[in-house]
Amino acid sequence: MTVWRLLVLLAAGSVCACGALTPFPSAPASSAAAVPDPRQRVGICANPLKTNPQQMQQVAQTECLGNTVAEQVTGDDYRLDVCPLAVPARVTFACTPKK
Repeated sequence: MTVWRLLVLLAAGSVCACGALTPFPSAPASSAAAVPDPRQRVGICANPLKTNPQQMQQVAQTECLGNTVAEQVTGDDYRLDVCPLAVPARVTFACTPKK
């Protein structure tokens, strides 16, 4: 087997792995410089074709600390330096104290 075929098989296997399409925490988008936001921010990488907004919110909620609620503060962005190609959309949530 050539090295090229081996690399293709490894790449296909990593994309097709069972957990490859599940949402996961990542670096959040920064808040606007003019409006400082002291809340904890959580980024979630997900595949919008396989993951609904409620699933992304649940993952974000597990990352929020204390007595807070994860609230979406940005729409999808597609920065491949943050999220891999299999789950390219990043959504940012802010952890807001419960009222």
